[in-house]
Amino acid sequence: PLQGLEVPPSRDLIKDTISDYAAAQLFLNIARRTDPDFYLLPGDGQQLLNICRLVEGMPLGLELAASWVSLLPLSEIAAEIENSLDLLRTDNYDVPERHQSMQAALETSWRRLSPDQQLSFQQLTIFRGGFTRRAALKVTGSKLPLLVTLTNKSWLSYDRQNNRYHIHELLRQYGSGKLSSDKAKELKLKEKHSAYFCSYLKQREMALIGPQQQEMAAEIGDEIDNIHHGWRNATKAGYRRHIDKGLNCLCRFYRREGRNSDGRNACRLAVEGLSQQAAEQTEDNPVRLALLSRVLVWETFFVNEVDERVRLLDTSQGLLDQAVSTGHDTRFEQAFLFQAKARAVGMIDFDQAIQMGARAQKLYQELGDPLGESEALNFMGNRYTFLGAFNEAHEALSKSMKISRQIKDIHGIGDTTWNLGIVYQHQGKYEESEALHLQGLRISRDLQNQLLESNILTVLSFTYSWSGKFTAARETANQSLAIKRHLGGVRFLWSLIALCNASIHLGQYGETKAQATETLQFARQGGQSTEEGYALMYLGNVAHAGGDSALALIYLEKSARIMTEMRYVYQALPRACLCLVLRTSGKGRSARLNLARALRSAIEIHSETAVMYCLPAAALLAVDEGRRERASELYSLAQRFGHIANSHWFRQVACQELDDLRATLPSKVAEAAEARGRELDVWQTAESLVAQVEAAS
Repeated sequence: PLQGLEVPPSRDLIKDTISDYAAAQLFLNIARRTDPDFYLLPGDGQQLLNICRLVEGMPLGLELAASWVSLLPLSEIAAEIENSLDLLRTDNYDVPERHQSMQAALETSWRRLSPDQQLSFQQLTIFRGGFTRRAALKVTGSKLPLLVTLTNKSWLSYDRQNNRYHIHELLRQYGSGKLSSDKAKELKLKEKHSAYFCSYLKQREMALIGPQQQEMAAEIGDEIDNIHHGWRNATKAGYRRHIDKGLNCLCRFYRREGRNSDGRNACRLAVEGLSQQAAEQTEDNPVRLALLSRVLVWETFFVNEVDERVRLLDTSQGLLDQAVSTGHDTRFEQAFLFQAKARAVGMIDFDQAIQMGARAQKLYQELGDPLGESEALNFMGNRYTFLGAFNEAHEALSKSMKISRQIKDIHGIGDTTWNLGIVYQHQGKYEESEALHLQGLRISRDLQNQLLESNILTVLSFTYSWSGKFTAARETANQSLAIKRHLGGVRFLWSLIALCNASIHLGQYGETKAQATETLQFARQGGQSTEEGYALMYLGNVAHAGGDSALALIYLEKSARIMTEMRYVYQALPRACLCLVLRTSGKGRSARLNLARALRSAIEIHSETAVMYCLPAAALLAVDEGRRERASELYSLAQRFGHIANSHWFRQVACQELDDLRATLPSKVAEAAEARGRELDVWQTAESLVAQVEAAS
């Protein structure tokens, strides 16, 4: 079989290396023969690459395209080739007539095909990105003998390794032009193509969550061009049944792959198609309204802005209410809507998120939908964790894990595993947390699920940081952030926050400030309060390390207010940091009151991580009160935590002063105080510190 000339493989080649490829060399040679003064302008390298790819290195296509360089810029030549074959013609008459245009060259070969072969090829041009023998038979009725004949005559090519047939893009455009001359035939064929690939998605819907989901995702990826084409045609025509079949699997695939832009575009197309057709097809209006409601819910999975998600969900609920008024059963759609509402307010109102999740879980249980129930429980467990309700979190996550294992949902198992790791992380069980995160990370990589991998890398970075492994935390956060930026359109703020958490304790204040500033900007744009609270805390801590106590107070007071209003699990952190700044500013009483508030919130949720953040401040306040041995005891307790002992930031704002204090004590007194501190119980110490402050007040 004849192949085109070698085409540059990458879109990132610099101009000087493009001409190393045969296809580009031929184009440039012909261009300079046509116009001796021709040279590549800035940006032309990319256009030349596009032209080479569009004609797939075919010498005739390259020659005809290059003949236009004296009249059109390369960008317009590329655009014209992509849209039509008409440009690929020449006025030179010293070549055979069949070569005077690509159209003429193709017509010469076309006339040599039988009517059956011509009809089959026209119909096969409905496919995009190749096709299988089964798809060809089901959509066009083309049987194996016809495919073999067309392959032998070079109208098709066969990829034996992948068992797929392909059509050269120029040949596809030519055949498609023939097909479009009969609009009725073309419309019928588009409907069959859409029906086939939407059914194809339906058949793979459950397999996409099972043990073979990696292979299934790869298979869907091989057909994604056909799926895109079929989906566009189905939505444009408003084929409700086809959209209904393909929606869940297509959106799950996009969500799995982190392809938010593609996911939202698919939903937008479905909304437009279903909305246009609703008035014309009133007999299935309740069904159509329920489907439209579900499409809008799916769209929220691909939207970052909280306000936009809420708007879509309100619209979805209104449509669902209309469908319910007709007596139509909308329990599945309502459960899905409750679950999405829980996600929408997930980091804004934890109580409401849990309530919505519980309503979704109950409906899924009634409907006998284990996947939906497992996902609702997993989400609820995660929100319970952020409230500090660790027992409830563990119970919900354990139930979710049990269901995921029963239905062999490997992604669900991985997702629940790292959420359980977060529970242990908040409780100060860092080794258990790290083990679970690493287990989840292996699952995500086995599945080749980059979005899940990135999420787990983020929480693993926090675990490393809380246990004092700041270099590992930074590297892991950078890996997570790189994946999310590569995927594009996915939420990356927690990766940035994890990076802030590592950077500041490594003493990288400039980097921390830049990372926190970016976090703050995107958090405010998206209405994400928790993320805003974290960003403000890191900015305040950088200001404190730089000696700007006034600015640090502004940031940390706002951070503490946000975290407290949200009842966030780590609301003690900004308050403990605020306590350090207030003490530096000579506001000892305010510092003690904030310390007591921080400790009370930590005790309430039984978070050892939150308590450890308060200990350096408690030790410094003991110094101010003249209780130097008590300060040494508290400092010794704080040093049991790697996050405190290994932190450059804590050393600068607290530990260096405490080390200096310890050096002023008689050696035997200091050693005894340190020994007592190592034996202190974290929770009894926290309770006594709160009681002391309250008694003094």
